[in-house]
Amino acid sequence: MEKSSEGLMLWQKVGLFVVLSFPVVYIFMLVFSNQEKNVEKPSLTEKVLQIKLDNDSYKTGEKIVLTLLNISDRKIYFRKPCEGLPPLKVYSTKEDSKFLDVYTEKKCKSEFSIIDSEEKIKFSFYPELYKLLPGEGAYQFSFQYSKDRIDNNGVLTRHDILGIKEVSSKKITIENLLDKKNPSVDKKCETNNECEMRFSNCTCGFDCVAKNSQQIDCDRVCDESNFIQREMVDCGCMNGECTESEPKLSVEEEGYLEVKKVLDEYFRVEKECDKTSVLANMSRSSRKMVNLTCNNMKREVDCNGGAKMNFKIKDNSAVAYIYPLSYESDNPYFFLKEEGEWRLDLSEMAKNLTMKGGSCEGWTWRTNSSKEEFCFFFEEGLCPADNLK
Repeated sequence: MEKSSEGLMLWQKVGLFVVLSFPVVYIFMLVFSNQEKNVEKPSLTEKVLQIKLDNDSYKTGEKIVLTLLNISDRKIYFRKPCEGLPPLKVYSTKEDSKFLDVYTEKKCKSEFSIIDSEEKIKFSFYPELYKLLPGEGAYQFSFQYSKDRIDNNGVLTRHDILGIKEVSSKKITIENLLDKKNPSVDKKCETNNECEMRFSNCTCGFDCVAKNSQQIDCDRVCDESNFIQREMVDCGCMNGECTESEPKLSVEEEGYLEVKKVLDEYFRVEKECDKTSVLANMSRSSRKMVNLTCNNMKREVDCNGGAKMNFKIKDNSAVAYIYPLSYESDNPYFFLKEEGEWRLDLSEMAKNLTMKGGSCEGWTWRTNSSKEEFCFFFEEGLCPADNLK
């Protein structure tokens, strides 16, 4: 009995060793097999579709040639860019992982084109076609694509579009030369008759300058492929300077930067659906009357978030508006200074403005006195609302 007992104990020891060793061996095999799989696993951006750029940095007057290359063994369907310009993601620095905004010429239909295996498609354009005025920012072009057939006759929902894969280029920088284009051109004026639109090779477009100014143009010669196509705008004298119909913010307008910061922050947190921060940018009376939803906030950002606003301040009130003012474009925004801080005054806006229909369909004055509330910020005869019909 003692012998058999010892034999049983030895068997138990061997069995226990096998049982304990099996998980270790299994984990060892699993880790190394996964490592091997990870090495062989193809990257979607490297094994299917590539974006190639010649340089890491460009100047606004320099042509960018972007090559879209299918390096897979099958056809790829990619989303066609608007007006030949692919979407451009904007970062504050090259190291940022989150992009600030996406620039395109306009919103376009969800149309897809086929690119065959090993086929190249080239897009050539100039950075100023995006109307960029960058500082030390970084930029990245992107395309949406699918390995599965995309039927353009079908209706693609927003959910469908968001589910399509995306390939991005390497990050690049763009050195802005447009604001250095011609410091010797005189823009000083007293009347509208002293200003004119004049073509410039610096921008490949027209600039509003003083008629008697001497222009020293850029060395670059524009051709039809890089003209900036836009509607001719009014050119007149404003604040003693020849300017187009959308004037620059007046540096003499004391405090406008504080108001602009509030509006920019308001749109930013709306885009992120940060309801707490949105309310923090509103006046006390405004917070009591709003019912925030992510859909409503996104709609407002889509309609008004990209507009370039002008600001007028009087006492503890302010107004932001686009120029020229139009019932068909972005509505004015009113502000109130509370506790030493500027805040968006939605209660004043609700009292004076009425939105037309759904999103982005325009606005009008709520009452006859609403226009006077807006014109309160301007000198007599200079209110932009006087020209509205």
